[in-house]
Amino acid sequence: MKLNFSLCLGFICAFQMLFAQQIPDYIIFENIHVVQTFPEVKIIENQDVYISNESIDFFEDHKKKKGYPSRNIINGKGKYLMPGMADMHSHFPNAGPSSFDKENYFFLNLANGVTTLRTMRGAVEHLEWKKKIALRTIDGPNLYVSTPPFSYDRNLSPYTSRILLEAYQRDGFDFVKYLGGMTPALYKEFMQIANELNFTVAGHAPKSGLVGAIESNQKSIEHIGSFVKLYNEDPEKFEEMILIMAKEKIYNCPDIFWYLPAYDQFTLEELKEIEGLDYVDQSVKKHWIDGAVSYFEKSKEEVDKFEKEKKEGAEEISTYMKLLKKMDSKNVPLLISGGSGNFVIPGFSMLEEMRLFKKAGLSNKAIIKAATINAAHFFGKDTPWGSIEVGKQANLIMLESNPIENLESLRSIQGVMLRGKWFSKKAIDKKLELMKN
Repeated sequence: MKLNFSLCLGFICAFQMLFAQQIPDYIIFENIHVVQTFPEVKIIENQDVYISNESIDFFEDHKKKKGYPSRNIINGKGKYLMPGMADMHSHFPNAGPSSFDKENYFFLNLANGVTTLRTMRGAVEHLEWKKKIALRTIDGPNLYVSTPPFSYDRNLSPYTSRILLEAYQRDGFDFVKYLGGMTPALYKEFMQIANELNFTVAGHAPKSGLVGAIESNQKSIEHIGSFVKLYNEDPEKFEEMILIMAKEKIYNCPDIFWYLPAYDQFTLEELKEIEGLDYVDQSVKKHWIDGAVSYFEKSKEEVDKFEKEKKEGAEEISTYMKLLKKMDSKNVPLLISGGSGNFVIPGFSMLEEMRLFKKAGLSNKAIIKAATINAAHFFGKDTPWGSIEVGKQANLIMLESNPIENLESLRSIQGVMLRGKWFSKKAIDKKLELMKN
């Protein structure tokens, strides 16, 4: 009898050990409202979201809780969980007086819920940073790195274009950056080669304008100028082109916020008060402010010229804002980024850009979609982030309130998860305070 009892006890212990080994030590967001972004933007209330390693293992109604053991439960009661956002027009910091410390640059993005960066001025050394992030040597958003930018070069031909594109593709660059300057004929041949290689092109519109970019199937068209130009010249052609963009899934990433300081829409005092400036490296901040002071002093000597350029800039931005609303209504896929430049603060500029989309008349759902699943789909339907789905990367933002009701909830971030690693509000605030001082 004792032997049978011992055998039974042994079987039970062995089973328990086997069961324990098979169940991961989950991180669980408990009783949280999920902001779903695909196939539509909506709230799924009161969910338990289970994270294993870097991925979303599953989620379920809190009332049906399976009770899997975990030492890592994050209380989500009354809070909201949305996918991490993607800044789709960042410039990776390079050497120079206006360049960020790279790890500070990454952290400012993470602190603001940006878990993916599409860098638009690629270089070979950026691929090394991408590897470091993938290997978790450092904490940073997912990096998608462009080729070094293609622009006018008298030595560039269809033959040399193919050689360069094939080499960049082998090196592991994620997409091609077109900066501008090619003749329309060379651009057309360049695009034919890139499309043949299945090497996605993003960047500025070519000399042939918005029409040329769309006809050549440039996957992402940056900034606002080519859109405003075509609309002012031929409104009917503009309407025709945006319907093609919607059909062919050609994206626009306007970087509207970048234009505000660049087109003199802020006073010097307003520039000094831009949200997030306190966290910018002191050398960078000084470089920006000294440059702005010098510029505004010089503008006093050429008041008429300054005011004329300021007015023209305001008109271009205003026209584009109307076009943005029109493009959204026609289902043109849109992307979010504050851009990169002086007084454009990494991470903080994402919400600035989202506010401008809101000002243009887009719904909060459309804006959230642009910041998450649209960005993921730019890289392909199977991209493993952009939505809260089983198997997707655990790139997540926990919020105090519902972002569908109020985008300003993105200023009440309670924590960020990056590929399964949790950064609490307390940890984020502590690091920001150190950067501030």
